[in-house]
Amino acid sequence: MLAKEINKIIPKEDCAYFGQPCDDALKSDLIFVGFWTDKGCCDEMLPNFCQKLTGNKFFCSERSDSDSRKNTSTELSQKLRA
Repeated sequence: MLAKEINKIIPKEDCAYFGQPCDDALKSDLIFVGFWTDKGCCDEMLPNFCQKLTGNKFFCSERSDSDSRKNTSTELSQKLRA
């Protein structure tokens, strides 16, 4: 899982938060977000969290094992604009 690998590399003193999206994570300058789906897109928790980002550097990674190979990044972008 990408999040766990990033967490291994970043020095512990530089990692302010690791876990599910929450307001504590918003205090960070750089935020890595990722999700996995086998159908559709991420749940509503992720777009709701991302809409709270202001002035943070942000990196999002998704993994889809869906047979239809929907463009989940596009779906997430649409949810963020809603």
